[in-house]
Amino acid sequence: ELQVRMTPRRALTVVLEGVADGGEWSLSAWGIEDLAAHSTTNGRFEFEGLAPGPYSFALRGPDGAARHFHYTLAPGGDRELVLRLR
Repeated sequence: ELQVRMTPRRALTVVLEGVADGGEWSLSAWGIEDLAAHSTTNGRFEFEGLAPGPYSFALRGPDGAARHFHYTLAPGGDRELVLRLR
């Protein structure tokens, strides 16, 4: 007997708060899948069709400095992740 459990993929929006206008931010992640994106003009990153699970993120700002964090994307959890930068 074979049982298959499928978890639907989902979208995730990462929103940056506390960033000055101007300058480009990039976000890369690795874990279940490898991801990379550049922010839109309003400090948002859009990821489509992600598999739920743990991810490690590296956020790079216009100054080149990296900020690292971990996030677990739950199958039925939030669809938006807000990062407050100081």
